[in-house]
Amino acid sequence: MNSNTNPFQDPAVLNARSPNTAITLDPDQVNMAVPSSPAPAPSPAVYQQSNMAPTPNAQAPLGAPPSAKHQHNLMDEIGNSIKATNSSTILRLMRTINMILATATVVVGVLAWVFGKVSSFQKVIAGMYIIMFGLLLLAFELRTEKIDRIFRLNFGFMYGNKTRTIFLLFMAIWPLSMGNFWLTILDAVLLFINAFFNYFVISQHPAFTTIPAQMQPPQQPQQQYTALGHEIIEYCDYTQRVIANQQAAMEDAIWNISICVQSIWPEAMVTCFGSFATGLWLPSSDVDVVVMNIPHTFSDSSPDKRPFVRGIDELEQIAAQVRQQPWVKRIEVVASAKVPVAKLVLAEGDLRVDISIENMHTQLGIEASALVRDYITAIPVLHPLIMVLKQLLREKGLNNAFTGGLSSYCIALMAFYLVERQGATNYTGTDVGQLLIDFLEFYGTIFSYATTGISLKAEAFGEYFLDPTLTMGANGVPLLMPQLVIDDPVYEDGQHNAAAGAFAIARVIAAFENAFYAVTFHRPSRFAPTPLSQLLHWTGHGADGVALDESSA
Repeated sequence: MNSNTNPFQDPAVLNARSPNTAITLDPDQVNMAVPSSPAPAPSPAVYQQSNMAPTPNAQAPLGAPPSAKHQHNLMDEIGNSIKATNSSTILRLMRTINMILATATVVVGVLAWVFGKVSSFQKVIAGMYIIMFGLLLLAFELRTEKIDRIFRLNFGFMYGNKTRTIFLLFMAIWPLSMGNFWLTILDAVLLFINAFFNYFVISQHPAFTTIPAQMQPPQQPQQQYTALGHEIIEYCDYTQRVIANQQAAMEDAIWNISICVQSIWPEAMVTCFGSFATGLWLPSSDVDVVVMNIPHTFSDSSPDKRPFVRGIDELEQIAAQVRQQPWVKRIEVVASAKVPVAKLVLAEGDLRVDISIENMHTQLGIEASALVRDYITAIPVLHPLIMVLKQLLREKGLNNAFTGGLSSYCIALMAFYLVERQGATNYTGTDVGQLLIDFLEFYGTIFSYATTGISLKAEAFGEYFLDPTLTMGANGVPLLMPQLVIDDPVYEDGQHNAAAGAFAIARVIAAFENAFYAVTFHRPSRFAPTPLSQLLHWTGHGADGVALDESSA
């Protein structure tokens, strides 16, 4: 399907698109004109249009998936080639190289003794370590079930991507201790190159991100905040402190899940996506992880071309293995879900993890997480805005797409669209309180949900009239029921509504509208002394990391 053809858009209203709009997330360079829109225009005092013409050398838009960005140098091209390579292929390549170099290292160590290069006590020790480390790496790559148990008990560092790379670097140093013997020098050079190759691959390929570093929210510019803006910043600082107390337990859990998974499939990997990976995680919320590279589950085709795999049998195997662990409170497989998951509850803090099996949906989820990280990095003020909006919807039970609410991804797309619609420079260093009011006003009182959709794709950024089949009933009477249609920017070769599951959007709109008027006309009272207390009513995220919403576990 042509990516320029939008099935949600009314073909009779092509001028609703903005094909000449160039989008950039550079806060210092916004080259976007506000697109034409069928929706009512915001107040000029609040929403200003940028008259800057698109520049010929504008940056590739972040409204498109990360893979669509232009490459500028050879390292970027190599990195993108590695990202596009199937995880099974890249693992086999790394494993083959490691086995060849491990064998070569053992042979070089033996030849150093044969040729009499071990002439001092220092070289005797070096020669022994060269052979020992070569055998250790070879045994790791050729491991059987029995060897694997021994390695996990005594050489656990070999199972960590970063720690194994450090071991390869340490291993490369020892051949240099043999002096001017050309074989050991050559072996050291090859080992150093291999260590760099391992580091480069695990830093580029998404399959090797076992436990992603928690994304730190960008520093907000120093400025004079309104009372609401200052309160939002304080709330986000408090939230980050609570997250810091729970993050270590969650990262340990992800590591333990990875160990359990690899005890079943040694080549499998566990990686995060969703809010925990983007830095938008609220305390006590679920953490989404995906098990990748399970042998015999997929062909060698790329994840985006694989058929949908439910993976229920694999989830049952994982649940049986994880259920025996002391750090687990309970785990159950939900096979009836659209994407089957194993719902895990940790014994510590009742933190929850949703485990799924790799398929094209989880791959798109990983790409969506990368896109949201790009948004937040480019426009830091989005982070506190999204955190407050998530908590607002969470308290009203509207933060879950499965119950008809808005997912974190939808909220991020809506926030980014609003900022780009007004021109990013208007919100560079601005008061996040004013941005929150603008968001609530636009999506609560202005935007026409019944007739209008949103596209964040570069070739059609803006609002457009929905196809009549989506807005008219069988008898030709307009449907007044609101619906949210967001053309998902992650889908390159076809359209997908990122808000397709938001069947309770009417309640979401009402929440935004009520919040807008509550903040705009706030009057201090005994139970709502501050503007933000009109929106968020929980006094905290839970004591000692205990979840507040047990019912959703």
